[in-house]
Amino acid sequence: MEEFSCFVLMALKEWSTAELSLKFLIKKGVSNDYVKYSDQFINLKKFLAGCRDNEEFCTLLAHQKWMKYFENSENVD
Repeated sequence: MEEFSCFVLMALKEWSTAELSLKFLIKKGVSNDYVKYSDQFINLKKFLAGCRDNEEFCTLLAHQKWMKYFENSENVD
């Protein structure tokens, strides 16, 4: 499981592994667009910064937080 520790950011609590998760995916041959990844990461951080003081949001489980994020995000190609 140590191999997947770089994905701790999926819990929406720890951000220090974001770059490690991208490197992991590249190493595994997953194609990516670093610019899009960066834009999406910045968008997610802004959303979470806006929710930081929301007690209800802070008590949600990770999958519920992701649902809130996607509900509030625009799909831009």
